[in-house]
Amino acid sequence: MGPAVTGMDIGTGASCIYPTIATSIYGWRMIASDIHHSSIASARDIVRANGQENLIDVRHQVISKNSFDDVLCTRERIDFALCPVQSALLFQQGGVPGRERSEAAGVVKVKEEG
Repeated sequence: MGPAVTGMDIGTGASCIYPTIATSIYGWRMIASDIHHSSIASARDIVRANGQENLIDVRHQVISKNSFDDVLCTRERIDFALCPVQSALLFQQGGVPGRERSEAAGVVKVKEEG
């Protein structure tokens, strides 16, 4: 993994913390999405203040149930997606049926190899 990696943070929040860490430490390109206009505005301010506009693309997620459809562009590919809020909810509820709690709180791989 390195600069060619593109990830997506679903529900990035006002702090945009995970994309900021991913770009600062690993040099990854990140898409940060959220449904709240105030979070989007704050995240964009943070990205600008850190000079990461070329690495973090903050996007508004119009429909909360469409995590990818209304955020990703046609033919746009990502290597992974983070959804910390959903992972935390699954963990609190005992995880995904048939899986250990630690697996439920992991990263979802989106891009297929090949």
